Parts: sequence; C-alpha cells; structure tokens
Amino acid sequence: MLSADEVAEIAEEYRRGAGVNELARRYGVHRQTVDRHLERAGVSKRPMTKMTPGEGGTSRGALQAGAEHIRDRGKAGCRRQHGVEGPEAGRSADEG
Repeated sequence: MLSADEVAEIAEEYRRGAGVNELARRYGVHRQTVDRHLERAGVSKRPMTKMTPGEGGTSRGALQAGAEHIRDRGKAGCRRQHGVEGPEAGRSADEG
C-alpha cells in the first residue's frame, strides 16, 4: 500500500511528465492503481495518443529487422557478429 507521501510524489511526477506505466514500475504497483490515485488526487490525465502511420511504419520496420535477424542467425556473418564460431554456432543452449 502506498503512503500519502508516495501518492503525492506520484501525482507530482505525473504532472512533470512521467508515464503511468513508468510510475507503476517504479512504485511496484499496477498501472490501474496509479490511475486511481491520480484520479483521487484530482490530477488531469493526459490524453492517450495513437501512432500515426509513419510511427507505426518505424515499429514495423524494427520488428521486421528483428525477424530477419532471427531467420539469419545460423548464417556465418551473424555468428561472427555475436562472437559465436565453431560447430555449436547457431544452436541454442537448449539444443546442446
């Protein structure tokens, strides 16, 4: 349970720009708990913003790059990049 001082800190940090999820992690509570405390403290919530198509494209690009990396992890260039060589290269710890 959060003390009155912690609730006041959460409200102040939120007003200064900290996000609900960040505050929840920092104080070890669920994000809905942070939301409730902010509401009870009379703190105006910032509107949620949606990604624009351009921002979504960046995320998709990063996701695709990660997928390509996983697909290519058995190739020699990837093994060298991560310092893995020899017959065990490209095998996970679970396989060996």
